[in-house]
Amino acid sequence: MKMKNLLIALLAFSMAMMLHAGKTDLLEKRFEVDPGKQVIIHYIGVDDDVTIEKHDKDEILFTFEKEMRGSKSKRNLGYFEEIHPEIDFNDNTLDIEIKYPKRIFNLFRSLSGFRVRVTSRLLVPVNTDIKIKVVDGDVDVSDIKGKAEFKTVDGDVMIKGCTGPLKLRTTDGDIEVKRSTGTLRAHTVDGDITASGVFSTIHFKSMDGEGEFTLHNGSQLNEDCMLRTADGDIRLVFPKDFAFRLDFKGGDGEVKFHNIELKNVTIRKENRFQGERGDAPYTIQVRTGDGDLSLEEL
Repeated sequence: MKMKNLLIALLAFSMAMMLHAGKTDLLEKRFEVDPGKQVIIHYIGVDDDVTIEKHDKDEILFTFEKEMRGSKSKRNLGYFEEIHPEIDFNDNTLDIEIKYPKRIFNLFRSLSGFRVRVTSRLLVPVNTDIKIKVVDGDVDVSDIKGKAEFKTVDGDVMIKGCTGPLKLRTTDGDIEVKRSTGTLRAHTVDGDITASGVFSTIHFKSMDGEGEFTLHNGSQLNEDCMLRTADGDIRLVFPKDFAFRLDFKGGDGEVKFHNIELKNVTIRKENRFQGERGDAPYTIQVRTGDGDLSLEEL
């Protein structure tokens, strides 16, 4: 029994030492851009976080950092060294794809606590179109003017101070949008969205998630909106002068009016409502399976 306990203690000590071992590599690349043209970024990654921010230079600064934790065995170091970004830059367009070597399951590698964390950061001109696809990683983008299309699998999306059309999709992750302006199209499979800004349209679809949208002063619809949840509530907060037609249908949900009055009501049932607020040419269509709709003024 004593020998067994000693072996367990030695294994635990060895594991602890290996977990504290590590290695970090940093790569920086600069790309000059034509200030008279829109910059375009395409990024594909796996198991990495991506941060994009604006700066006042006519260039893209790309920083790629990878960190290894665990045993510095020859096998682990070889795998770590082969992780790299494949980069192509041409005519103001930057394509980045993070490449990994083929990984074969190894029990010792798993027991050794071997982990690799990849972080990418891009500093770009304010006028930049961005398209990102990440598996098992988060996306954080701030203060960009341009088209933004983000897709994550098992990762969250954070948007702050952006202007332009937003197209966001998460399979298992939340979406947060702050201080942004433009159109918003978001789809979550298992995740919530919280969005605030000056929006001209909102399209939202979720299988299992809540939707909370705060429309700031200056918001005005220029097309119909569609909000759908299979299992989740929707909350709309808007200015006093915000006009819209409402078409609500809930399987097991209702509309909750918080001191809000709609006129020209044509349908008012437990889980069905149609009415208007102000002189509104466009409709907000809401469909919920198991969820309520809450309406509030700022």
